[in-house]
Formats: sequence, C-alpha cells, structure tokens
Amino acid sequence: MVSLRPAFIAALNRSAEQLKMTSAEAAAHLLSDALRPYFGSEEKMRLEAEIDLLRLAERLAQSIASEGPWDPHLTLRVFKVIENDHLKLYRAATQGGDKSDINRRIGRRIREATGSAVMVENGKPITVAVSRRDPSLISRYTLLAQ
Repeated sequence: MVSLRPAFIAALNRSAEQLKMTSAEAAAHLLSDALRPYFGSEEKMRLEAEIDLLRLAERLAQSIASEGPWDPHLTLRVFKVIENDHLKLYRAATQGGDKSDINRRIGRRIREATGSAVMVENGKPITVAVSRRDPSLISRYTLLAQ
C-alpha cells in the first residue's frame, strides 16, 4: 500500500479524470510508466502488448456500440473480436498468468469507453456464463446498460 499526501491524491484524481480511468488505474499506469526503464525485455514486451490490448478494446467497444441498437452483451462481443482477430496480442498481454486481471481491466475499459453501466438486479450485477460449447477468452461477463 502506498500513502500519498492530499496534494498528490488530488493530482492523481485529476490525472485519472483526464485519462478516463479510475484513480487506482491511473496510479498503476503512472507507476508503470515510471518503472518501465527497470523492466526486463520480456516484461517490457508484455506491458506494451497489454497497453495495446486495452486501447484496442476501447476502440472496438466504441465501434460496436455505434453500429446499431444497444447490445447488453457488448463485453462478450468485444472479447469475440479480440479472440477472432487479435489473439496473438491477447496472448502476449496475458503471458505470465495475468489473464483474469487483464480481462477485468478490459471490461472496465469497455464500460468507460461507451459510458455504459453494469446492469443490476436486486442490487447485484447481472452476470452471464459463456457456454462451454462456445469456447471464449472469458467464462463470465456482466450485462451492460447504456
């Protein structure tokens, strides 16, 4: 855990707003940039793939969302495009076992890029399991509302 003075927290919050990220994501992003010179070559390549993958997910989400009526299964659709057309990038980004963390980050980026929200029922997010007959990069996802 990192402790920051109030002025730094305020600056971090402004940075997060500008980057369209949560404060925690912005802190991780800024720290990753600062520590990049100290990474080994493999970790640098994985980090670059992760950054590219997150940016791709944002663009895909915006493109798919603008195609027609709102689809609450947008997250699954984005992951399907990644799986079908960008699997090499996904594998490079998740190399080393970071799959679930990166999948969650992709989900957040999809919501942020489209201004959508998680659909809830009785105060709980509505999640859908991906059919085992239909292999996917994800096993569950939340439905999204516009």
